[in-house]
Amino acid sequence: MENTLDIQEYSPIIKSQIWHYEIGNTHGFWFSSTGKPRVVIGPHWMYCLISVLLFTIIFGTLLLFSSYFVPRIMSTISWVAYCTCLTSWLISGLKNPGLELEILTNQQEITKYFNDKKFCRVCEVLREPGTLHCVECDVCIKEKQSHSLIVGKCIGKEIKVPYYILIGSIIFLASYIGFIAVYAIFI
Repeated sequence: MENTLDIQEYSPIIKSQIWHYEIGNTHGFWFSSTGKPRVVIGPHWMYCLISVLLFTIIFGTLLLFSSYFVPRIMSTISWVAYCTCLTSWLISGLKNPGLELEILTNQQEITKYFNDKKFCRVCEVLREPGTLHCVECDVCIKEKQSHSLIVGKCIGKEIKVPYYILIGSIIFLASYIGFIAVYAIFI
C-alpha cells in the first residue's frame, strides 16, 4: 500500500484546540500560553477522589452535629478550618505540581547531556537542580518532595504550600474532633 499523506497537506493540531494531554502517567488540562498545563491529574486520582469524599462526609457530619452543643466561636473556627482544608485539597489535587516539560529534540543536545545527571533519560528533559523523576507519575517534578496518595500525585514546587496547609488543617480538625468528643463526655 502506498502512503498518500502529503507532508505539505498535513497541518498539526493548533495548541488551543488541545484540551487534554497525557504527560507520563499524568493528565494535563487547561494549558497556559507557554504550553504548560495548569490542571494536572495524577495517576492515583481515584485515591484523591475517595479520600476527599470520605473526608467531606465524615468531618462534615461530625462538625454539623458538634455545632449544636459547642460555643458558636468554636463552631465557626472549625467550619473555617474545614473549608480551608477542602480548598487546599482541591488546589493540591488539581494544580500542576511543577512538571518539567522542556524536552530536548535535537539529537546533538541529547548526546551531549546523556551521561549528565541533569538529563533524565526517561523524560528526555534537561532537569534543573532539585528536579527528580517520579516512577509512579513517570515525569520529572521540580523540587519533588514525595508522592502522595491523598492528592493522587507528586508534591512538587508548585503545590508545597497548599499541601502543607492541607496536612495542618487535617491535624487541626482531627484534634478538634477529639476535643469535642471529650467535651461532650464531660458536659
